[in-house]
Amino acid sequence: MATAHSEATEETVERLFATPASTLDPELPAVPFGSWFDEKIPKRSGKIFEIRQCSSVNADSNPTACLAMDVEIISRHRRLHLEFEQDSLAFRGGALSASELDGEFALESLAKLPDLLRRGMRPFPLTCPSNTELKLRESYAGLFEWCEDGGGTRQGPARAWFSTGIYLLHRGQYTDGTKTGDWIECDRFERCAFNTYKGGVKQ
Repeated sequence: MATAHSEATEETVERLFATPASTLDPELPAVPFGSWFDEKIPKRSGKIFEIRQCSSVNADSNPTACLAMDVEIISRHRRLHLEFEQDSLAFRGGALSASELDGEFALESLAKLPDLLRRGMRPFPLTCPSNTELKLRESYAGLFEWCEDGGGTRQGPARAWFSTGIYLLHRGQYTDGTKTGDWIECDRFERCAFNTYKGGVKQ
């Protein structure tokens, strides 16, 4: 779904989507950018376009008027931000933010967008502490990730997703098999609570 904030914005968006993708990035195919883009982003994602003063994620770019594209990637916690020059449509840069993962992934080339989306939708595996190994359990209920020491005790980061693998169920840390520190815990409606645990007890 595209929302145009002005007639000028709508015209610029139409011109951008009709431009061959290979014109914007030589590594992309010579098909309209709009077709390529719609094929790459997940279905049900919402797009918002606006011409405004943009301060690109590319530090070399000056804040000038540009076409800003903000895409809510299914989950409202994941947002893709792209910037294009208003006149030339040259790509200025972008980023994918994932608030529930405390992550922001920069994008310098449109050709890297599919990889960036895959990374944002299913982030790289957890980094486990030394002397522990990553454990995974996948079932109809979802995907569970945690780190476990040689004695089978959970230690370090843990994360879980609902069955779609997109929506976060929880993320936090274990110490000697009990929840500790700050946790984010969500339901299927993406309502998330930030809780603090001490010795496995919610404070």
